[in-house]
Amino acid sequence: MEKFIVLLPIFTIAFLITGCKCSKPSETGLVYSIADVQLEEIDTVFWLLELNSTLGNNHFQFRYQDTNKNSLRMSAINTVQIGDLFFDEDPVNERFKLISVEEGQKRNVAPRFAIIEDQLPNKAGVRFKVFPRPRAAEKRQHCRFDHDVTFRVGAPGEEGETYTVSENESFTVSLGEKEYECKLMKVDVGERPNVEALAVEIEWTDGEKKTTRRLTL
Repeated sequence: MEKFIVLLPIFTIAFLITGCKCSKPSETGLVYSIADVQLEEIDTVFWLLELNSTLGNNHFQFRYQDTNKNSLRMSAINTVQIGDLFFDEDPVNERFKLISVEEGQKRNVAPRFAIIEDQLPNKAGVRFKVFPRPRAAEKRQHCRFDHDVTFRVGAPGEEGETYTVSENESFTVSLGEKEYECKLMKVDVGERPNVEALAVEIEWTDGEKKTTRRLTL
């Protein structure tokens, strides 16, 4: 486990700003487009959820740890059954829901994996597999990410305003009486074992017109 933490020391979590909205003075003829959105920073928290124990009668235990030095392990009296939400502590209080467990082919063989559904508002409904205690060399393959991304929006020659959002969240830019919405659609980390954010994809809404763009640092 030490190897997992040491490999990823540079990332820190940013404050979450949802639906932020900033206004600029009206300037005749000045409009914004998707080309005026620049990527400033990507802050990432890496986390790993493990199927820690199987106690029989469809009772399971999980372990969570992240690069913010949070580590949660269920005690002997705390177990999870199909349909339950867990954990009961921050930073992941009731964030995960156990959907199902794929059992081993033979009796007394550990489950092959569990299906978990993320309950975080901006990731609600996302399902993923959780495996029993992967080896240190495999942890990069199974870790997941929470990204906070900072953008700067301004016409050429302007300093512009900054906005910070998480995946699937939007921010609104106002210019006089005109408003634009920008949504962070995706943070691209490429193929494993790479775990560093490579680029983001955004969707820009101007009235009824929607355009997309890929941005890199």
